[in-house]
Order: sequence, then structure tokens, then C-alpha cells
Amino acid sequence: MISADEALSRLRRGNCDFVTVRAHERDLSPERVEQLYAYGQNPFAVVVACADSRTVPEHMFMMGLGDLFVVRVAGNVVGPAELASVVYACEHLGVKLALVLGHTGCGAIEASAAAAEEGEAGRGVMGALTAPILAAIGNERDPYRASELNVRAGMAALAACPELARLAREDGLRIAGAVYHTHSGVVDFLA
Repeated sequence: MISADEALSRLRRGNCDFVTVRAHERDLSPERVEQLYAYGQNPFAVVVACADSRTVPEHMFMMGLGDLFVVRVAGNVVGPAELASVVYACEHLGVKLALVLGHTGCGAIEASAAAAEEGEAGRGVMGALTAPILAAIGNERDPYRASELNVRAGMAALAACPELARLAREDGLRIAGAVYHTHSGVVDFLA
């Protein structure tokens, strides 16, 4: 198992490769599929990312099969199911890095801001997304800053989890955040 610092370093290098279109070490081979089936998964990071089709963590970090445990939900909102998935990855798979990954041009953030302006925030089925996003971004309407605030709220939700707090104290778990630029492919790491 690798440390949180090494996991973050691998993600940084992978994004650099993605942006500069350099060679990568990604393994998508049939042999890798068989290996993962036979021996199980051993991801080095868990990533809570938006479900937006333009934001695929395995691609933006140039990772192969079994490298990342990815939890995707619109707006990268950390709700009960997402939190439980992160705890599973950290407790049962030994992952040392939990990364909350937002992005520019996030439709869930835009929809939340629009719902707030129309007085519809927190209502209906979309309330499960709009309410936590609005709690995170408040009145911020700058798209990048809103994405960053939303990521930081996800990080705070992970840090507040007793199981993850214990793993951070006792086992080297690190919680980090990042924002992916959909126009360039660059990832800004926040922590």
C-alpha cells in the first residue's frame, strides 16, 4: 500500500501526462482484467467526482484498471451513500488518499444557483443535490470559486466522518481536493 503523499504525487504526474499527452503507464490489458478478477482490487486513491461525462478521473489522471476507486455523483456531493463508499475504500481496501474532485462548468452547481434564484432550492427530487451545493457555495456565483467551495464542503464532510477521522489519525489517510478545468484538462490541487 502506498502513502497518501505518494498517491497524490501519482495523480499530479498523471494529470501532467494527460495535459501534455505524454506516454503513460496505464494498464488496460486483458491480463490486468484477469489479475483484478483473481486477486481483487487494490486502488491507491478514492475519488469522489462529478458524474459529468467530461470528467473521467481515470482519464484525467491517466490511470489504468484497478488504480482508482471512483465514486461519481452529480455535483460531487458527499451524501450518505458517497460517504459510505469512501469509508469502504479506506477501511476495507486500505486506500490512503481520499480526493474530492470538482470541475469548472458544473451543471449541478449552475442548476443549484438557478434554483436558488427561482426560489426552488431544496425542493423535489433535485433537492438532494441543490440543497447541499447551495449550503456549500452560499451566494458565490463565480463558477470557479463556487466549484472550489463545493469541493471544500465535500472535504469537510469526509473529515467530519468519525471512521475517516480515525484513519487519518492512526493510519495516514489524507483528504484532499481538486478542481478540473474542463476547457484545458488541468487539475488544480487544493490540499
